[in-house]
Amino acid sequence: MGSDVKHNLCNRNYEELISKIFENVKNDKLLVMGVGNDLKGDDGFGVEVVRFLRRYYTKKLQLQDKFSSDIDNENISENDYIEVFNVNDKLVLLDSGVVPENFTDLIKNENPSKIIIVDAALMHKEFGTVDLVYENQLATVGFSTHALPLSILIKYIKSNIDTDVSIVGFEPYNLEFGSTLSKEADLILQEFSKQLVSKIDDFLNF
Repeated sequence: MGSDVKHNLCNRNYEELISKIFENVKNDKLLVMGVGNDLKGDDGFGVEVVRFLRRYYTKKLQLQDKFSSDIDNENISENDYIEVFNVNDKLVLLDSGVVPENFTDLIKNENPSKIIIVDAALMHKEFGTVDLVYENQLATVGFSTHALPLSILIKYIKSNIDTDVSIVGFEPYNLEFGSTLSKEADLILQEFSKQLVSKIDDFLNF
């Protein structure tokens, strides 16, 4: 990858996008849910964003999360890794993998006023695009890992709790099974996550 490409990927500004996510948000409780398969290339973008946030807040707040810095460690079994991480009473991080529908009861119990769902999405846009996917667009957007369509999941959640949901889609470069996140996707992930963290810090009054 050329230096110019790396520079462009590392210097994208997501401020406007992130500001839209937090428009009129109640300063109550935020839940960030990453969806995707980290064994299918860039499909793991959403879960990797949540893992970035997890590592960041574990270090920033000196929290006890012995797996946060070792999520990619092959010696950690699926049974060891806890998908839900409560940063504090205002922020919950959820690594839902390919089964976000399995966490509906947990979401109801947490009762967040705002939910951000991050997922790789076939939005028919330029590779590497990070953008909001609105509920009325879900029928035309492809989400490869869902057993249950996001539209049904969101409708169910909203019927049970009073919450606002934002969906952040990432147009993947590579979805080959058995591969990891592409270099391009990782560069974008790092930049997007850093800017998202800054906004979440404001939300948390840090």
